[in-house]
Amino acid sequence: VKCGNYGEVTEKESYVMLGEVVPIPKSRGQANLVQKCKFCGREGTITMLPKSGCYLTGDD
Repeated sequence: VKCGNYGEVTEKESYVMLGEVVPIPKSRGQANLVQKCKFCGREGTITMLPKSGCYLTGDD
């Protein structure tokens, strides 16, 4: 995952699942992934859209 503000790419693995939804801090919204950049501290989110895209594996 790459920080849109700082440009740093995280080295830890992340996964996103359509069935997992978490609340966005300080917001009423929800996302499938909320992750904070360890350099700038900003939180980024990923929201998946049902019935769009395709499955990806670690090899992809």
